[in-house]
Amino acid sequence: SLAEHAPATITLTEQVRLTRTGMVLRLVDEKGCAVNQSSPDETLLRMLGKAWGWWRELARGEVKIAELARREGVTPSWLSRVVRLAFLSPTLVEHILDGTGSAALLGSDLVRTGAVPLSWSEQGRLYGGG
Repeated sequence: SLAEHAPATITLTEQVRLTRTGMVLRLVDEKGCAVNQSSPDETLLRMLGKAWGWWRELARGEVKIAELARREGVTPSWLSRVVRLAFLSPTLVEHILDGTGSAALLGSDLVRTGAVPLSWSEQGRLYGGG
């Protein structure tokens, strides 16, 4: 039979490396995506939610950044940096939501001053989700 002649083991080869993301050591593939990453980053999801909610309020023009920041218990600078996440490329947001984004993508990295380029293609180049 065919099973009698089949090899006892199967070897799969994949290009991966260990990388540190904050305090976590992760196995990532050649594109920088976490191997076995199956769920989205909860912290990053919360930040996206805040970004979209805060942007909706600011866009209506009924509240100023300083007032909203005071109400939310954050600094105006922090609120402004988080709101920028409302303007991430749709593809990058999709990768964040389904947990297939770059293993190096952290909310804390995205809210650094100047961390998010305006160009969606540049976002994709930097964060793997153009």
